Amino acid sequence: MLREEPTTKKHGLGSKTYKELIQNERLLQVIMNSNRQEEARRTVIEKFNIPKQRPASRRSSGRKSAGLLKSISIEKSPKDAKQMDQLLDFSVTSKPAQKHLHFEKNIRRPLQTLEFSNDFTALKLDVTNPPYVNSSKDRLDMVRKAQSVVNVIAIGAQNDVTIFANKESNLKRIDQTEVAAMLANAKKEESPQKRTFEALMDEFSTHTIVVRDKLGPVYSPEFESFQRTYYYIWGPILTVIQKITKMLGEYGFAFILPLLITLMQDTKKLRQSNIKVNFKQGKFGKELAAMAIQKTWRRYVAQKRYKYLKEQNKSAIIIQKAWRLSRKLFATRREIKRRQLTAEQQWRKKQDRFRENWSVIKTKKRTIIHVPSLTYEVHQRKSIQERFQFIQNAQLFRLCALMDDLVDVIYVSPFPVSDDAIQYVAKILLTCGINNPEKRFRFVYPESFDRYTEHTSLSRSLLNSERTLKHIRTLIMGKEEVYMVQGVQNKDDYRLAVALQVPVMGADPSTNIIYSTKSGCRRIFAAADLNTPPGVYDVHSERELLLQLSKTIIRYPEYQQWLIKIDNEFEGRGTAVLDLSKVTCLSEQGRTQIMEQLASQNNMDEFLAILQDKLYFELREGIGSKIKLICNYVYKDWMDFMHAFKRMGGVIEAVPQNVVGSPVANLFIEPDGTVNILSIQEQLISPQFCTLGSAFPQGSVPHEPLRDASMSIGRILSQKQICGYVSVQYIAYINNQNALKLWGIDINLNLTNSSLFHQVFDHISGGVMDQHTGQYVSRNGGSLLKKSYVYSGLMRHEQFKTWRHSAFFSLCRQKGISFDMSTKTGCLFHLVDSLSRGLIGIICLGKTPTEAIVLFADVINFITGELNDDFIKPVNHQSNMHALIDLSQELVSKCMRHTKY
Repeated sequence: MLREEPTTKKHGLGSKTYKELIQNERLLQVIMNSNRQEEARRTVIEKFNIPKQRPASRRSSGRKSAGLLKSISIEKSPKDAKQMDQLLDFSVTSKPAQKHLHFEKNIRRPLQTLEFSNDFTALKLDVTNPPYVNSSKDRLDMVRKAQSVVNVIAIGAQNDVTIFANKESNLKRIDQTEVAAMLANAKKEESPQKRTFEALMDEFSTHTIVVRDKLGPVYSPEFESFQRTYYYIWGPILTVIQKITKMLGEYGFAFILPLLITLMQDTKKLRQSNIKVNFKQGKFGKELAAMAIQKTWRRYVAQKRYKYLKEQNKSAIIIQKAWRLSRKLFATRREIKRRQLTAEQQWRKKQDRFRENWSVIKTKKRTIIHVPSLTYEVHQRKSIQERFQFIQNAQLFRLCALMDDLVDVIYVSPFPVSDDAIQYVAKILLTCGINNPEKRFRFVYPESFDRYTEHTSLSRSLLNSERTLKHIRTLIMGKEEVYMVQGVQNKDDYRLAVALQVPVMGADPSTNIIYSTKSGCRRIFAAADLNTPPGVYDVHSERELLLQLSKTIIRYPEYQQWLIKIDNEFEGRGTAVLDLSKVTCLSEQGRTQIMEQLASQNNMDEFLAILQDKLYFELREGIGSKIKLICNYVYKDWMDFMHAFKRMGGVIEAVPQNVVGSPVANLFIEPDGTVNILSIQEQLISPQFCTLGSAFPQGSVPHEPLRDASMSIGRILSQKQICGYVSVQYIAYINNQNALKLWGIDINLNLTNSSLFHQVFDHISGGVMDQHTGQYVSRNGGSLLKKSYVYSGLMRHEQFKTWRHSAFFSLCRQKGISFDMSTKTGCLFHLVDSLSRGLIGIICLGKTPTEAIVLFADVINFITGELNDDFIKPVNHQSNMHALIDLSQELVSKCMRHTKY
């Protein structure tokens, strides 16, 4: 190997001769033997460092290299041929080239391939470790002076060898003898030599250095070996030593850093390494050591506390966030309640102003918003789920309010009404004498009607339809007098009125909930001093029900049937019938046994007490088998019925035997307290105690007692701040003394279908009932009118859905079922929408009750004939045609006997 030596010349081989260079080179080992000239040439070029000036361009560099190689000539004499062959058998070995320093970039140059004209060998470049540079000044000097001294030896078949020191020097010829001597010396040096102390130190040293405060590193043989071995990264090492020196100067320690460089190459190992600390025995050594220990301990305690505080802070942030959200939620709720309270206060002011100014309002132009919502309980709406939305739309004939020229109507329907139904109602309005009714009413429905469940009430759907509410507000904008007429009222109807800021022709929700129940009706009847059936109300438990029932049965032994009613049910749905003929202890045999036990004492009070106890225990053990549920499609068994009874409460009522009629008085209580009797009808009740329809006029009870009782009830309701449409149901019977008795049994605080269709009858016939005499007279002259009708209520049947609207009415005209415009008699149909809804009703008008009944029976027979026999079922949620057939036959039989109904 040839060592690079600094020179002031940029090019050339220096001033030393070839032989001297060979002798002074300690690291030259052997030269590779090769008979191939090309491989030998590459070997020589790679082995000897030939400095080359960085060419300005590729072309000039090639010319310079070619000139240098042309000046090289090889001479070979026969005397030295054998030695040259031996030279070719040698191989060149040396240490691999070391990484050069960053300041050697300006003097390190790439190899150039030398082209020889004759046989030549290869050249090989090898660079030894550069000398250690201690300071930046030495580095600068080395940059300025360092030039590689490269000896080039060319071996081949030439006769002589010519080597130039550099480009400018003269040629110096080396003869064959010197070459042979050089080869001999090289062969001698091939034998292994003893390694020096520095080499052994570099190979086996642990490179442990000692760094003292303020003095820096201790220069020992290990430090020098460490410096020689890792000279190429000495800059970062020196930085670390300086920082350690500075730290030691502050704390007075002496650090022993074993394997520093190895650990620096792997930072993870450096972090995990153990650092030995020796206390320095100085003036403040112990104090500084104590301070260091205290600092370390405080740091440990602070770190541990920091983790705890961090966890606490995180938990505190979560708690604070939750608390802020809770405060915002509470604040939002308070704000909503405040706004609702403000809106309610504003609405109540409007409601009070509406009551006070009603006498003026009814004479002015006004707009009525009709919302026929049936806001029953959820379980009640679910029991009629299949047709609930269509039953809510059963009052399309509220448009008859347009008979008053000062009234415009906004009708809210639960779904878009078909054109056939609208045109049919419009034709009837034209028949009533209303011109251009389409310009005076508007149909509105919730925009998302198809997204709600089948049992959702219209008021709730409308509350959730902001766009529809805005549309209604737009329609009533600028109109002075606007009020709302609702259906079965509840809290949702009240909230709807507050949202629209429109007064209501009805009761306050809290009042309505109390007095629209069966128990509330009993309170109204008691306040009006009206007779009611024997019984008990406000019963809420099964034990109380059985106790009161057994006590009442013993007290009123003349009644053989008793009704148990749920407070909030309607149309006979929540009614159960107890027939005493099925009770063992009340039979003739049971009574005889008790009398025999008490015969000696002759004590009637004790007899009744024993009988009551036996009745109670018998009912408790088996009342489910003795009770008959009227609507078993609503409540399947006694347990289901009792569950609803406990939740809502109910009443117990006696059923008279000789019932002659069930009249109903339809009232209109004005907001200022004025009570008007609109009509008195006869209810058509099935044997199962279900209300089907109505008939006019009623003849079961004289008009005067009905009028007085109805007016008394109306005044009581007016005192309870209840206004609007009210229907009061009575029952008339003949007692044991052959006297006619009248009982009040129920009150409906809403516009019923029977009351509505009597208004339709009034508008078509052009008459009105005289509430003082009960006679039906014309509106203008007050002359008597002979008019009568029978209303079926809503008929339900699945096969109605298969009938086409136009085909059905065409078939009715063929059968003679139509309405005569001249005589104002015939048949009108009650439509909720198209026939595809499965619901339809009829109202048959005649000049006499017999004519109306016969027409009603004919229409029922016609509709029944169009149905299949398989579809005729008992009354249930799918069909009530069987009950209507029985009713029509009973009415016809009464007419044949000339009995008033």
